Amino acid sequence: MTSPAVFQVSLDRVKATLLGLNLPFGKGQIEIRKLPWDRDMIYPGITIYPMPERESRGTCGRDDIGYGIGIAYVRPTTRNLSEGLGDIVTARQRVRRVFHNKRLPGFESDDCHVMSCKVIGSGVEIPKEFYASNDIGQQVIWAWFREYRTDPT
Repeated sequence: MTSPAVFQVSLDRVKATLLGLNLPFGKGQIEIRKLPWDRDMIYPGITIYPMPERESRGTCGRDDIGYGIGIAYVRPTTRNLSEGLGDIVTARQRVRRVFHNKRLPGFESDDCHVMSCKVIGSGVEIPKEFYASNDIGQQVIWAWFREYRTDPT
């Protein structure tokens, strides 16, 4: 039986962790999607999305691969800073504290070794028209793994 892809398991673990953080977004508003928007609409809540992976030095038998896991926080704009943007800032802080310089919570695999995560404040370029009516923030969790160069099975 083939193991699920490391990247997919990583996305799932980030979602499970966010669901357990009691963030100021409804649990039904935390989803994994291709992007935080589709055509003429942006998804409210938290969208977890894949970004291109990066490669770094490894060992003679394994590669160090960083999987980019984007997180977009979207709230409709209000006149009260604490209602929209304040929720985003709070969520970003909690996420950083849980993931930055730590191993990906709950990840287990025989195919690779979990190294650590880094959290940075960026993400994909969201179309400008969505900013007029929404408060938007983004982060990227770089989850680093040491993976076999060949399929171990």
